[in-house]
Amino acid sequence: MINEMGPEDLIISALNFLAQAVGAVPVVNPESVIREEKISPNGLIAKIAQYLKVDISFPYSFPKEFGLQTKYGVITYRIVQSLYQSHLVVENIQRFNLKGNTVLEIGGGLGRNAYYLSNAKIQTTLVDLPLTQVASATYLGKVLGEANISLNGENFKNSVVRFLTPKKLYQNSHKTFTISMNCDSFVEMDVGIANRYAEFCLNNSNLLISVNHEANSFKVLNLESLKGHNLSRDQYWLRPGYTKDIYSAKVRL
Repeated sequence: MINEMGPEDLIISALNFLAQAVGAVPVVNPESVIREEKISPNGLIAKIAQYLKVDISFPYSFPKEFGLQTKYGVITYRIVQSLYQSHLVVENIQRFNLKGNTVLEIGGGLGRNAYYLSNAKIQTTLVDLPLTQVASATYLGKVLGEANISLNGENFKNSVVRFLTPKKLYQNSHKTFTISMNCDSFVEMDVGIANRYAEFCLNNSNLLISVNHEANSFKVLNLESLKGHNLSRDQYWLRPGYTKDIYSAKVRL
């Protein structure tokens, strides 16, 4: 069980699931008599990078940040999630042959998704609480360079990552994005606030990718603005109890 794992085992388990999710290693079959191949964390990261044809690194670890030491840097449980979540964006842009390279992330946290998306030449707009934006601007300023981020109120045309407050986002109701995403925060909000964000994402982007659990008072699937717009619904590979849902305004069921 995931709750019984130690911190390092949790990271290694997530890496294994990531490698299976993207197809870098075979999916483990508990019914098979063939024993699962044990691959080191470095080996798993190498296989993932090779299969996806990307360079993977884990720059700038905060002092005393807990994680698993690898030859690529210190990897944390959250970094593994970001590797997969950024892959989901790239995968769906290619799958649906979408034009453009812009992402709106509601609740971007520290900005790790934005960092890995930048490696794919994708520009991210982050919307979050002010204090969280301070933390993510600190992190992204170090890993991407201060000239490549634009804080709320600034207007750097070539910024790789842009920060907006919720108020500023709604003032730019004409702004469109290739894909919108929310990972692990819609269900932590007031349902009315979550519904308004979801409606904006649906109307202002081709797709909305949601990665959320369903253990709180409402499910993302049941938000009023998203009803009838679910394009696909799957279990999320890397975290038991989470779903990966994709919504589109172009779909009405």
